[in-house]
Amino acid sequence: MEDRDILESINNARGNASCIQDVGRSDIEPELVLRLREIDSLGGIRYIVPFIFHSNHEVSEFALQRMHELFLHVTDNDLHWLDESIRAGYLYGYDLGVQRQWASVSVDKINSVVAAGGQLTSVLCVLSCHGNGYIREAALKRLIEVDMYQATRMLSIRANDWVRPIRDFATATLTKNIDVLDESLIVSFLGLVDQLRSRRRHDHALLISNIEKRFSSVNGQKALINAVGSVDFRLARSAFQLSLKVVNDKPALVAVGAGSTDSLIRSWSLNAAQECLSGEILIEYLVGSSADTLASLRKGSIYALIALDYSFARGPLLNCLCSPSAIMRGFARFYLTRQEDFDFANYYRKQLLDVDNNLLAGMILGLSETGTESDWSAVLTYEHHDRPRVRAAVVSASVCLASDQRDWLLAKLLSGCPSEIKAAHLALVSGGEFTLSEIVDLHRDNFLGLQGRVLRKLVATIDYWFAAGLILQAIVSGGQTHKEEFYVELGAWLDRHGRKYCFVMPDTTVLSSIVNLSECIESTLGCSVKVSALREMVERLLVEGS
Repeated sequence: MEDRDILESINNARGNASCIQDVGRSDIEPELVLRLREIDSLGGIRYIVPFIFHSNHEVSEFALQRMHELFLHVTDNDLHWLDESIRAGYLYGYDLGVQRQWASVSVDKINSVVAAGGQLTSVLCVLSCHGNGYIREAALKRLIEVDMYQATRMLSIRANDWVRPIRDFATATLTKNIDVLDESLIVSFLGLVDQLRSRRRHDHALLISNIEKRFSSVNGQKALINAVGSVDFRLARSAFQLSLKVVNDKPALVAVGAGSTDSLIRSWSLNAAQECLSGEILIEYLVGSSADTLASLRKGSIYALIALDYSFARGPLLNCLCSPSAIMRGFARFYLTRQEDFDFANYYRKQLLDVDNNLLAGMILGLSETGTESDWSAVLTYEHHDRPRVRAAVVSASVCLASDQRDWLLAKLLSGCPSEIKAAHLALVSGGEFTLSEIVDLHRDNFLGLQGRVLRKLVATIDYWFAAGLILQAIVSGGQTHKEEFYVELGAWLDRHGRKYCFVMPDTTVLSSIVNLSECIESTLGCSVKVSALREMVERLLVEGS
């Protein structure tokens, strides 16, 4: 539920009386404000903070506790947004007294705030986003005394403050703190440093330079390389980019980058390896990178190997011949053909004799692209393989290797696993060997689930208006139990075909059937926005034409 919806429900908690207005009074029953616990998004912080200075102590305590619980989940990437939302936020529907208390809070009040350690830190962080500059500055100064780590986070936000004295104070304090903080702690703020680069209110080049200089030491470089392996991909990317500038041990850096789960870091690492590595070390790196799961990195690595010597790239190219990706198989065949006379069909036939289940799907697809109909019997032996990907590859291979397989493909479409069904759909569309009437007959008893959706997709390739009629018929046949899944499908149909004009007037018989089915649905299952939209579009076509 959205925050505003929750607040609306709180408003209506006492009928016509406003619960939100109640919480603005000093004689509030504290249990009422507990409804604010239902707000569980970071955006809810701006709705809760006005109650921190409520005159009722129990309300104030609860607001402080709930705000603290939410603030614990605020990441560095959320801070700039939260800073702006707290100043821009306005909670409608309650007594403005609470809002006025928040807006007019005094510096003395900030200095006298009392709370448990973690809660005090959270409230000071939030107060450093206040609309009043004196409050922001006072909150920052006290936060520095309470929690230097959180203070550094908020100082990086205030370093871009529109009030110059606050901005100068934040910048000077950050510069001073950076000189004494440990590098392993500073590295955690790289995301905030990157955000400062994109801020244009003030030139932060000198501050950013001072921070980066801290990583030129041995400990700083070690902290950066460790951060490249962080599960926080933003921090890892920032650390890698800075490491390229300051780290001396580039081989160690690219080794860590090559093992990253982030494909962008692996791509940067590949580029860096070609600049800083050489000889056997570079070849070993490129061979390893040529087995990357990302096709663009595999290709980039093989390009680099080919540039060094084709003999280094031959092994990786052979591996690509059995890739499940048609692009990678075609890429490998192109470069192998340029260098040698290679019999690809015979290569795939031999590979099938020495089965590797991890490569089998790629082998079958590769043979379908290079073999002949005589290879179909060998491929068909894997029709009932225990891996769905292999069975789907057999279905796909039938397009090139088998003839007159329409009935077999239709059977796969109705009884196969999801992978086979999708492959059979593509094969039937590619071959075009089906008629509207036979698909409609099959749909009558198989309108549910993936089978039904694929049958309707086949119909749509011939007549998408007829497919819309089948969706409506499925809604009628499926009843209350299945209507929602068909409404989703109808929404997708409207997104694709729901325009105000048609270049060719559809069959009026089909359009009339759609109108009748729409009325049937609305009378038996209730009104639906999507069904009504389709009916109105069809009625307009019947009256006005295309």
